[in-house]
Amino acid sequence: MAQVVLSWLLSQPGIVSIIVGARNPQQINVNVKAAELKLPPEILEQLTLASEDLKGKLGSNPDMWSSDSRIR
Repeated sequence: MAQVVLSWLLSQPGIVSIIVGARNPQQINVNVKAAELKLPPEILEQLTLASEDLKGKLGSNPDMWSSDSRIR
């Protein structure tokens, strides 16, 4: 599952790096393989559509530190 998510993130325009965590060296090895995983276009589209609702709720800039709001 992690490889699919990481591969999808790497395919998104504007994403230049991804920060991943690991509890052990084996997880690092599994996560690194995501760079080699090429998801078919229809899967990429389905994953993108699944995230649209959340992106709509986050707004145009989900980085709370870059927003004008003083409420954090």
